[in-house]
Amino acid sequence: MTQIDNEKFGDLIRRLRKEKHMTQKELAQKLFVSDKTVSKWERGAGMPGITLLLPLAEALGVTVTELLKGERIADSQTLKPEEVDRLLSGPLKRSAQETQSWKGRLWKLLYGVGALSAAAELFLLFRCGLPWEQLKELMKITAMMLLFGVWLCFLIPRQLPPYYDQNKIDYFTQGPFRIHMPGLSFSNRNWFYISRVLRIFLLAVMVLYPLACCILFFSGGADLWDLLSPILLTAALAGMAAAAYAAARKHR
Repeated sequence: MTQIDNEKFGDLIRRLRKEKHMTQKELAQKLFVSDKTVSKWERGAGMPGITLLLPLAEALGVTVTELLKGERIADSQTLKPEEVDRLLSGPLKRSAQETQSWKGRLWKLLYGVGALSAAAELFLLFRCGLPWEQLKELMKITAMMLLFGVWLCFLIPRQLPPYYDQNKIDYFTQGPFRIHMPGLSFSNRNWFYISRVLRIFLLAVMVLYPLACCILFFSGGADLWDLLSPILLTAALAGMAAAAYAAARKHR
């Protein structure tokens, strides 16, 4: 076998799903994909990305080997490394590469839109007469978000080194950037979800925080700004951390 048989793969997924009395929507919810995606797999019209193989196998109660072969096999059987290589060099690997490439471009586009929006908001605040002290504070915070956003949307690795899966490590460092989550361990099971949550929250805060601070200042003046803007920022960062912890625990 030199590549995965899409129809055989899809037929196995469909049979196992029905054995577990799951609808396509229920299976899709477990994998955080759409029911249309599951339908596409079952019809042999597409393949899941490599990162979805293990969650899919666990949801259906089979091994990844059985998924790759498209059939239930005896416990003693397994795929040889070279056979796995051949399988992953076929449509499955191409599907994963296309998905990663598309998602990478999307995050870069969203970052660009967010950065332009934040810059436009700061310029409008300047034009509207926001005092320099408040504007300078906003610019510093926005600059930090922009810098961290460059890492999250352009530079952060899609996968962790293998030793993260073999050891309990609660931090990741890349140059000047560091993520530390005490009480949790990073692995390739949860890394995708953690990085996605961090991107979403960061881009949202980057755009909405200057706008919220603007509303505070022009509705209550400098006193209200000084009182609530630190609380607002702390709440946003706490929400980001809580969402990242929730994603990590769910997929650990």
